[in-house]
Amino acid sequence: MQNLKLNETPVRTSRNFGINNIKLENVSLPYEIGSFNNIKIINETSKIRVEQKVSDFKLTYGVGDVLEDLKSNQNLRIIIDSKYDKEIEIDFKFDKNNINLIENIEIIANENSKGTVILKYNSEDENIKSFHNGIIRVIAKENSNVNIIVANLINDVSNNFISIENNCENDSNVNYTLIDFGGKNSITNYYSNLIRRKFK
Repeated sequence: MQNLKLNETPVRTSRNFGINNIKLENVSLPYEIGSFNNIKIINETSKIRVEQKVSDFKLTYGVGDVLEDLKSNQNLRIIIDSKYDKEIEIDFKFDKNNINLIENIEIIANENSKGTVILKYNSEDENIKSFHNGIIRVIAKENSNVNIIVANLINDVSNNFISIENNCENDSNVNYTLIDFGGKNSITNYYSNLIRRKFK
């Protein structure tokens, strides 16, 4: 069991929001991660494809260093090469054989591309205590348009932590829809960086 201080920020937001410097007590972190293989990918095509690797990167900000330093058991790179009207969906299902998920997801939207990515997290059993710690990093290149839907539907005895970082180039758009229904504790950190900008 550990006490965690999460979503620390050098710029304080209003205390009423309760989104920074969050303290969680007696959180169980997995010491033996194991593997996570219960993944389903829907609507993958040549226009939007998935690879099982990511770039070596360090987040500018995240939920917290303790969580970011955990070794991942899933690495996925989603590459959007052109305009694609259907959504690609990646479903992660927790069960007795897939309890801990620590994943790095890198989404690369190439120039003039458009696509929607759905990331869904679900529990097969309402009594299985699982642990999810994810990093989502988006590289949106010039004039790209990316919609990302993150659906947390895990049971209420599990923990859910997500760190999100976006690097946005000229005239790119990255839109998120967060559906956060699950988890005993569910914490998300969001950071965007404008890489370049044209001045007209």
